Amino acid sequence: MDLLVNEIGSYQGTVQEEEGASFLEITAGGSWRIEANTVDQAPTFDESATGLGDSVVLVTGDSGIADITHAGDSNFAVLTYPLAGRRRDLLVNEIGNYAGSARFPGPALIEITANGDWTISLQ
Repeated sequence: MDLLVNEIGSYQGTVQEEEGASFLEITAGGSWRIEANTVDQAPTFDESATGLGDSVVLVTGDSGIADITHAGDSNFAVLTYPLAGRRRDLLVNEIGNYAGSARFPGPALIEITANGDWTISLQ
């Protein structure tokens, strides 16, 4: 079982569940809400995307190089789930601010774990 979210205090974000997940276990001290969506409901982009915090976006552009930034002080991770059946790939896994480039296998679903502003721009 994978841990989708682990936060103390308020949280709002979007995460990708692992294929084949059959249940969720929730431990919370307050009210909570979960919304399950399909891939085709994810926000899409073909050249660039920006966001704040955890997000899942669908990239419709081709493979190439992605310029990626993060302005935050905690874990920043970018995972890709290619639509062409290839396995998922971890593009970035850093703590704090980040600016760099990574080879990007588009089109793909991208899961971003962040506590600050982030950008992804395809070259």
